[in-house]
Amino acid sequence: MKRIYLILVALVAVASSSFAASYKGFVGCDFGVRKSSEVYGSAFGISTSHGAMIDNNLFVGGGFQVGSLNSPSDSYSYSSIFIDGRYRLLDGAVSPQFGLKIGPAWNAMSDATYLMFSPSAGVTFDVSRRFGFDINLSYEYDGVPGGFYDHINNSNQDYRNDYRGSVGSVMLNFGIHF
Repeated sequence: MKRIYLILVALVAVASSSFAASYKGFVGCDFGVRKSSEVYGSAFGISTSHGAMIDNNLFVGGGFQVGSLNSPSDSYSYSSIFIDGRYRLLDGAVSPQFGLKIGPAWNAMSDATYLMFSPSAGVTFDVSRRFGFDINLSYEYDGVPGGFYDHINNSNQDYRNDYRGSVGSVMLNFGIHF
């Protein structure tokens, strides 16, 4: 876990060295379908990323995300910090882009930590030099190596919920960049 934090700090430090001239920020909302074990549900998230454009097409930064999963049997919230990388294929006002977010995430229901890995593909629309819109389709994989457990003590009975495995989401993101 310490390695992830050190990598995040190093990338933000590198990005901030030329920060004033090349700062870029992203804010977005995610909507999608999430699968956890045998449970399907709806997913919603809000994220923000801040960093720098390394050249005209490559963005490197870090961000924060909060979200929730709602299914017929339960619902929970989660949060994550991540390293964010994005690459625009073209220099024009409209360009396809690819991205990757990776970092630790926390499930608020069970206080578990796991790895979030989210590749994306989409289109960016520049309205001006410093403002535009983004639409992305992403797959968010929340890996739980070895699984985690939630202990609930209710009426002198000890329940142990098993959350082994992973959670996968297909998400549609609408956002702005500035």
